[in-house]
Amino acid sequence: MGRNRVSLTLERRKMVPNFNNLLNFAPSSGNLSFTDIAARVINFLLLLAGIIALIYIIYIGILYITSANRPEQAQKAQQALINVIIGIVVITLSYILIRLVTQSIIQVVG
Repeated sequence: MGRNRVSLTLERRKMVPNFNNLLNFAPSSGNLSFTDIAARVINFLLLLAGIIALIYIIYIGILYITSANRPEQAQKAQQALINVIIGIVVITLSYILIRLVTQSIIQVVG
């Protein structure tokens, strides 16, 4: 029985994600260039925008569920959901665009 607990603990440790790489906060050699700082700030802001969009989607779901016999509230929730989806598309496209531009700059500058 003790052996199963040890293996379960080891399995849980493998499942813990490493968030340092997610925001590019991995330890550096010391000197950070402007592009490193800008990339970290942009990654943080895009992650924050995604989290806010997720929270807003949850709020919209609650708004829609509680709009039992009020069609105006249901319509408001549907319009808000469309706005959030547009926002998520804009966030995704901005992330792609920023990655393409920064990679191009890095290739040109060297």
